[in-house]
Amino acid sequence: MCQAKIAVLNAQDLSNSAWSFARLAVSHLPLWEAMAAQAIRKMKSLGSQGISSIAWAFSHMLVANQPLFDVISAASVRLITDFTDQSLALTAWSWATLLIQDDPLMSALSSESVRKIAHFSPQHLSTTAWAFAKLLIWNPTLFTSIASQAIDKITQCDPQSHANLAWSFATLCRVDEPLLKAISASAISQISEWMPQELSNTAWSFARLKFQDGPLLTAIAAEALLKITEFASLNIANTAWAFYVLSETSHVAAVLSVGVPHFLRIADHSVGTEWVDLVGVAESQTFSLFPGRDDLFRQFELQIFRPALEHLALLLDPMVDRMDSMRKLKIFVDERQLPHLGMHYTGRALTALGWHVALDSEPWVAAARMEAWAAQGLSIGTEVRTERIVAWVAATLCVRDLRVEIPGRLLHAGVPPEANEEVQGLLQPTFRHLSRDDHAERAALLIVVAALFRAGPIGTSQLAEVSGSLRLYVSHFPCISCLAVLGQFKRLLPELALAVAFDDAWLDSSM
Repeated sequence: MCQAKIAVLNAQDLSNSAWSFARLAVSHLPLWEAMAAQAIRKMKSLGSQGISSIAWAFSHMLVANQPLFDVISAASVRLITDFTDQSLALTAWSWATLLIQDDPLMSALSSESVRKIAHFSPQHLSTTAWAFAKLLIWNPTLFTSIASQAIDKITQCDPQSHANLAWSFATLCRVDEPLLKAISASAISQISEWMPQELSNTAWSFARLKFQDGPLLTAIAAEALLKITEFASLNIANTAWAFYVLSETSHVAAVLSVGVPHFLRIADHSVGTEWVDLVGVAESQTFSLFPGRDDLFRQFELQIFRPALEHLALLLDPMVDRMDSMRKLKIFVDERQLPHLGMHYTGRALTALGWHVALDSEPWVAAARMEAWAAQGLSIGTEVRTERIVAWVAATLCVRDLRVEIPGRLLHAGVPPEANEEVQGLLQPTFRHLSRDDHAERAALLIVVAALFRAGPIGTSQLAEVSGSLRLYVSHFPCISCLAVLGQFKRLLPELALAVAFDDAWLDSSM
């Protein structure tokens, strides 16, 4: 169909054509732009099915035409009571696929989905859960309704629906024990039909929620070993990480033995987070010998760790423009998809950045850890997310005739109010998808700089004269953005003795 004919289509034919072109994967952008223009003009003539079909088509082709989606959103809210379970699920899926934040639409979709939830098929239940989780929207009423219906219909769920339901609750860090037990029982009965992504995603989900289910994990491990050559690198990393977090030692050993050689064969397609998760499992002392171990570490250092360290080290050099170094670090992090370096390599990076990584035996570490645990309510595992990670900082700071004492302060996620724009600008975060300016360890260092500025006539140039010591504890090892913040802090206060300690909050052994 030529673009000129698009203009003469009526609204329903336009919707049908968009759906067909998407199914055929026609990626001619001028065609989609022409359809978007016509859809905007004719939106009021479309019913709920036509509206959701157009949304699905453009999202399926990853064509994020914002004016079109604004019009679809308004039309969907207006006609929301006419939407069927399929239209509701497809519309939610469309916004999630393109990561479009739209509170009024998602609120309308949520309310109407709850009202009609009894009519949802298993696929539409899991699709709706996936969409809201992808957008990090936790609606207790909606997810309680989805869980209740999913339990009743669990035997009708296909493998992907099982995995998507588990993934959705895990992504939002919400444990629904009856649902997880239902997923487990149903999955075990049909595990031979599951594909690698479904196996690994389900294992990952149970691990993220710290939900122990031995029979399910045994079934997943057995099936994974049979299908390991079909696994993508992400599947291998997620499965190994899941068994490690859940302390399934024998399963980890088995997966590493056959998974690492396969991972290395396909490593050209692997991204940073996959390398980090697999290496993080492999470097633990429990699993010391398996085929490909040395090559795994060598390739990780060559492709991920050393380049990351080179970028971070530039932040220490006063002769190198700091903002240019941060820009290049962000490009590197985005290209490699590198959220962190894992427990072991984070310590190595911090040592290279001029921080002393404290031993657990140092008294201040135990004291800081206990204070952090008390603030968290001794909660770990399912609470490994930004708002639950805390930092503790204490410092003795001397500059000229001034002495500043920070006796020990606990910081939660967020930008502290005493840190003005000037202070925040000195410790720049980087980000992947989401801003990381509110991490607890950055907050801790911001209050230190702010305290110095409040203490007397001290400017940025005088920070290099500050001596003394600082101790920082974080309840979970710092991400790549926070490593950059700690590097910038060392650059600002090169004479200050810096010590840091951190845990892996995923592991119960951290307690």
